[in-house]
Amino acid sequence: MKFLKIASPYLYVSMVVFVVFHNTGYQIERMIQVPYVLYIVLALVSFFVIRSVIQHSTDTDHS
Repeated sequence: MKFLKIASPYLYVSMVVFVVFHNTGYQIERMIQVPYVLYIVLALVSFFVIRSVIQHSTDTDHS
């Protein structure tokens, strides 16, 4: 379970990046367009949110 807590934010970001990469036709140049950059930025924000929620839940479990 500890592995899942550590890996889940990374798995989420990698999934979003893969979907964006697939939707751009596997062309890195197209990933630089505004909507795709926005998706990746939102995924990175979600990464930090997921990490903080997991850390907060583990902190409250140990209290």
